[in-house]
Order: sequence, then C-alpha cells, then structure tokens
Amino acid sequence: MKKIVSLLLAVILIVGCLSVSVSAKGNIIVMGETRTKELHNASATYHKQAAESALSQYVDVPILMSKIMSGISNCEEAIDISAYSIPISIFDYISDYVFYGLPEAFNVAGVNCSYYEHQKAILSLRFTYNTFADTPDEYAACISEINSATNVILSGIKGNDMLNDEQKLLLIHDRLAAWNSYGYPEGTTQIEAHTVYGALGNKMSVCQGYAMAYMYLLNKVNIDSYYCSSRSMVHGWNIVFVDGAKYHVDVTWDDVYGFSGVSHEAMVFMLLDTTVPTMTQALTIPNTIIISGRIIT
Repeated sequence: MKKIVSLLLAVILIVGCLSVSVSAKGNIIVMGETRTKELHNASATYHKQAAESALSQYVDVPILMSKIMSGISNCEEAIDISAYSIPISIFDYISDYVFYGLPEAFNVAGVNCSYYEHQKAILSLRFTYNTFADTPDEYAACISEINSATNVILSGIKGNDMLNDEQKLLLIHDRLAAWNSYGYPEGTTQIEAHTVYGALGNKMSVCQGYAMAYMYLLNKVNIDSYYCSSRSMVHGWNIVFVDGAKYHVDVTWDDVYGFSGVSHEAMVFMLLDTTVPTMTQALTIPNTIIISGRIIT
C-alpha cells in the first residue's frame, strides 16, 4: 500500500513539474534592445510631445514619470512598471520621454525593457547610468548644484505675479545665457555637456545642455516647453507655448559669448512656428528641419 501511495505521489509531482514547465515556457521573459540618447535626433514631431500623446492612451503620464524618476534618482537598475500593462510597441516613446522630456534624468546612459513574450506588455525598465552620476550620492550632489543654480537664475522670477509668461521666458533665457558658456569643460565627460547638469552645474554645455536647462527652469515656473532638434543641422533648441501658440527659442544661438562668440541679439527668441523658415534663412543654414510633420527648408 505504501508503495502505491508513493507511486501516486511521484506521478503527481511529475505532473506538477510538467505544468510549471509549460507555464514557464508560455511566459518567457524577453529583453528588448537598449536605447541610448541620440544627441541630435531628428523627429517627425517634438520628442516629449509625441511620447506624451502615445503614452496617455495607456497610463497617467505624470504618475508613470514620477515612478520612473524615483528609481532613476536612486540609480536603480530595474524599475517595475508591470502594473501599467504598457505594450512593448510603446517602449520607444518611454525612452524618448526619459531622454528628451526629463531634464533631471541627466544620469541615464541607456534604457531597455523586459516583457513576457506572449503578452508583449512591459514588465520592467532596465537602466545604465553615466559614470559621473551612477550612484545615489553622486546624483544627489549633481542635483544640489543644479538647484543652487536654479535658485539664483529664478530669483525674482518664480512666484512673481507681476511678470507674465513672455517676460519670464525672456528673463530666464537671458540669465541662462549669462550663466552658461558653450563648449566642453576640461576634466569632465563629454556627455555632461549635453545635460542640464552641464549647463547649470558645470556652467558649460553644448546646445542640448542649453535646451535641457531651459526646459528644467521653465518647468519650475509652470511654463510648458519641449526639446526639439534636427540631425541635419546638428542642433537642438526649445519649443515653448504661450497662450496656446508655439514659439521657437534657441538660447545657444542667442548666447552673446556662446557658439560663434558673436551676439545674435536674441534673433531666435519666441519666433512663431510659422516663421521657422525666416530663422533658418537668417542663420544662413540651408539644411532641412523636420518639425511637427512639416518639412521646412
């Protein structure tokens, strides 16, 4: 009798193991391809704007980004977002938002994701970090420098109801240009110059650093803005919104001591979206810009 019972238990155990095996096979975890920041990425629309539009169909974007930033600020290698059931087809929009819509995610070097093969829903985001801020302490130190600069630049602007949005945009534009210089500072990694930390912490950056810093500062005064770029121009700048209208602002080309070393007298401050051809002609750059689905020469 004992032998029969033992045999039955063995059969049950084998069947149970087979069931687990089949279940595991049906839930194979797949790792996606790693995305890195394309420093001069051309896009059919503004990076952050496109990402917001795509992601909002599946999730509350501010809540998702708050969770992601909580992990990034602690330099977590994996951030679980399985609760949101976001399809793998949307992953590129998440990485675009992290790279181009979150200036404070300056420490991110690369991002990929894991997902169940049969479900095609993202389980977790996997991050690698830039060496200058790849620990929580290093990130916190960088943020402290950024916040110190922010307090100086926004002094008398933030919370000042006597200023309208256009006045705030111009004051922040001018103060950022005075604070930051164009270039790659010695003794740093080049990637720093493409970040808000490069512009506000190191006080030296290239165009992407200017643009990310401007976005970061505008966020602090509740003005909506986006990063926009052109691969053919090898350049990035900002789109800002005032009373529902889109304007182009380029702090780099407006910096008296930046880029060419010659003042452009704010020629690219709040140019209407429809006047972009005038901007490119004035700058004598005949290349194509791709903006919001329209090809502008």
